[in-house]
Amino acid sequence: MKYRLPAIASLLCSLLCGTVSTTVQAEGNPVYAASMVKRGALVVDVRSAEEYAQGHVPQASHIPYEEVVARFAEQGISKEQTVVLYCASGRRAEIARQALEQAGYQHVINGGGFRELRPRIPNR
Repeated sequence: MKYRLPAIASLLCSLLCGTVSTTVQAEGNPVYAASMVKRGALVVDVRSAEEYAQGHVPQASHIPYEEVVARFAEQGISKEQTVVLYCASGRRAEIARQALEQAGYQHVINGGGFRELRPRIPNR
């Protein structure tokens, strides 16, 4: 497995300083996000309804990024559930990830953009 030195250095610093975040800030990391989906993570498309209708990851739920915290609460999604968010480029997914983190969700991953993520996730 190939590791990137900055990611390892950041993790080590966090461990030593006691500031490890329980969310994953791997913005735009479709390879990692796809591996988590394959392990059972909930996958959520945070794009507009029109974008979702034009194509999406097969098992993805659709929740617009502005509504993600309220809809997760309405649907009773556990704050311990691993969640992968994606949009067109990763920007809206990151906004949604940060909002969920502030709401106490502990395992939220920004999967980046649809075009990069989709080919990495097979149909179930």
